[in-house]
Amino acid sequence: ARTQAAEAASAARAAQHVADERRAGVPEALRTPAALQAGIAQAQDTRQRLERALQQAQSTHGEAASRAAALRAQHATLAEGVQAAQARVVEAHRQFVAALQTAGFWPDGTSKGDEGAADHAEAAWRAALLPAARIAMLESAVRDADDRRAAAHERAGRAAQAVAGLVRPDLAALDARATASRAQVEAVVDRIGQTRSELRTVTDTLARLEEIARESGAIEAEYRVVGHLADIANGNNCRNLTFQRYVLAALLDDVLRAASLRLSAMSRGRYQLQRREDVADARRAAGLDLEVFDEYTGRTRPASTLSGGEGFMASLSLALGLSDVVQAYAGGVQLDTLFIDEGFGSLDPESLDMAMKALIDLQQRGRTVGVISHVEEMKQQIDVTIEVVQGVRGSRVKVQA
Repeated sequence: ARTQAAEAASAARAAQHVADERRAGVPEALRTPAALQAGIAQAQDTRQRLERALQQAQSTHGEAASRAAALRAQHATLAEGVQAAQARVVEAHRQFVAALQTAGFWPDGTSKGDEGAADHAEAAWRAALLPAARIAMLESAVRDADDRRAAAHERAGRAAQAVAGLVRPDLAALDARATASRAQVEAVVDRIGQTRSELRTVTDTLARLEEIARESGAIEAEYRVVGHLADIANGNNCRNLTFQRYVLAALLDDVLRAASLRLSAMSRGRYQLQRREDVADARRAAGLDLEVFDEYTGRTRPASTLSGGEGFMASLSLALGLSDVVQAYAGGVQLDTLFIDEGFGSLDPESLDMAMKALIDLQQRGRTVGVISHVEEMKQQIDVTIEVVQGVRGSRVKVQA
């Protein structure tokens, strides 16, 4: 009875210690069941509201992205049209300059690339243009001249007899040149009209592009905040920490606190597990990396630097800490049985003794611990063992109590 009373007192003290630790981890305002339920309900409402806002923002962002893509495609098409129109304007200007030179409006002694000569030639050509009334008057004068020419031709026939043997000027060639010049001038006038029409089209297009650019700027300003929130939730921040990893990090902190109590006891107060806050590798997501605080050196180092035995103790501590946190989160659900498969062979005798004490402590708290191992020292410390014996006809099980 005294032995059982001592064991019960030890278990009570351990339970009280665990209860005090867990109570210290709960904020003062949430230690009553009513306050805790109210806090949980408020957190759930906030989470649902944020999830609805995120879904709406994602939907709006998708629509804006589709519209922006369509506007960019339209802008590219219009830009190609502007470039083509500009090329046609340049070509029309070159042809216009060539026509001015052919028509004789270009000043003598100047090059084709001279801008002043081009302006002078265009001014001379515009000065030579006639209004419709003047052209009708000239056409009437031409008809009169034709009539007079016919009469003159008749007279010229009579005069030809008088000038027989004299050299006759090439009037047909001169008339052909004049006709060709008039045709070229008319062609240039047509091209100028077409170019002006294309220029008006390009001007209208540029105005529409400016209006589209203003609308795009307004849309980008409207959804800039939503995009920033989406980048933060997706891990596009200075810590490479996504929203999911942020939530998991909170759970991992609880596991590490419980695991550090086990690891500190097994390592004689040397090691504690903690989560790494800074970014170790910018190429991958962060927030869930583990490191070890060494009480001997007063510094932290990566968990990968632990030796085989130390790594096993850390893994065992994490498993036991996770078991404690799961029980705490599950609201009274008990994990009564644990199975540990190998790993004890990498421990030195002192570390093996500390690990066995931790397992015995779990057993004394009411849990059943199963260990699968080939280490002889463990066999001697465990009262009840199940040994698998190989034989010619197969394996058999031998229970030793």
